[in-house]
Amino acid sequence: GLFNDLKFQTPIVGLQISKDLKHPPHRSLSEYMSHVEEYYKIKEMESGYEKKRIYLSTYDPKLLNKLKHKYPNYEIISVVDLPKKFSSQEDNANRTIHNIIIDLYFLSRCDYLVCTFSFDMGRMAYEMMNTLHPDAPIRFTSLDGIYNYPGKMRRLNVAVIPHEPTENGEIELQQGDLISLSNNHRNGSSSGTSLRTHQTGLFPSFKVTPKVETKNYPYYPAAVGNNDKV
Repeated sequence: GLFNDLKFQTPIVGLQISKDLKHPPHRSLSEYMSHVEEYYKIKEMESGYEKKRIYLSTYDPKLLNKLKHKYPNYEIISVVDLPKKFSSQEDNANRTIHNIIIDLYFLSRCDYLVCTFSFDMGRMAYEMMNTLHPDAPIRFTSLDGIYNYPGKMRRLNVAVIPHEPTENGEIELQQGDLISLSNNHRNGSSSGTSLRTHQTGLFPSFKVTPKVETKNYPYYPAAVGNNDKV
C-alpha cells in the first residue's frame, strides 16, 4: 500500500508549500522550516523521537531535492517519489487529481501541519485532520491567514504571557485573557479583540495559545428520561 511505498511513519510533520518560492508572496524555505524545527524541539523535550520526518506536498518537483539537500538530517517523503501511475501525456489531469488526493490523505494524518490557509490544500488538510485529532487546533501553523469560512464560530486564544502595549495599535493582555482572533501577520504579531477589555488591536503571537472549546454531552442513560422506554 501507499504507507509502505512512501515509508510513512510517525512522528512526522506535513509541509504544504503551495507556490513557487520565487514568486509573490515571497516566503523562504527557511520560514517554513523554522516551524517544523520548532515542533521537533518541543517533541524532543516531551518524549523524544527516533528520526525527524517530513511529508512534503508541493507543485514544484524540484523542491523535494532542494529540501533534501538543505536539510539532510530530515527524512523527507513526497508523492513525487512514487512511481508514475499515469505515464501518457493525456493522463496528466488524472495524475494531478490522483496526487492531490494522496497529498490530502497523508497531510491530514501527520502529527503537525505547516501550511498556508490562503490555499485550499492547507485548509482542506486541516479540516480532515479535525476528524482524526480532537486537538487539531493546536496541531498546525499557517504562514498567512487563520482558518476561516462563512458563518464560522469565533476562534479563541488565551493569553499565557502578559503584554503591555509599546506601540500604537497594540492592546493590553493579562494572563488568562480570552482573545477572539481575527488574523495573524508574518511579522510575529496577531490581531484580535480582548473579551475582557473589548479592545481590538495587535499583540505578539507568542504570548497567546489556541483555546480548545469543548462541550459536555450527557451519557446515554442520562439523556433518556427515567420514565422513557427504549
